[in-house]
Amino acid sequence: MSRPTCLFAAVAGLLSLGACAPDAWKPNPNYNAFLNQVDRVCGMTRMGELSVRDLLGASQSAYFMDQTTRLDAGKISDQAYVDSMVLTFDVSPNSPAIKCILAQKK
Repeated sequence: MSRPTCLFAAVAGLLSLGACAPDAWKPNPNYNAFLNQVDRVCGMTRMGELSVRDLLGASQSAYFMDQTTRLDAGKISDQAYVDSMVLTFDVSPNSPAIKCILAQKK
């Protein structure tokens, strides 16, 4: 890369980081509390081929964690959550894991 192109790329990268909300990188205790509760109560139930605990583990399923925390935060409905789990993990809408997770909501 030419020097001006490298400089432009560096400035653009810094500006994009500066555009983030100031609290975007802070841990959210509610997020952690809900995931911990789901793990404690539902961890051994199966979501397809994996247990809920496996899905909550390091990088097993970012999508599962994203959808589960969005459910708790009220950003998606129960039905949207069920539909996403059914399509992603090929499970029944009445699976024990889905029922257990839904029961953990506030």
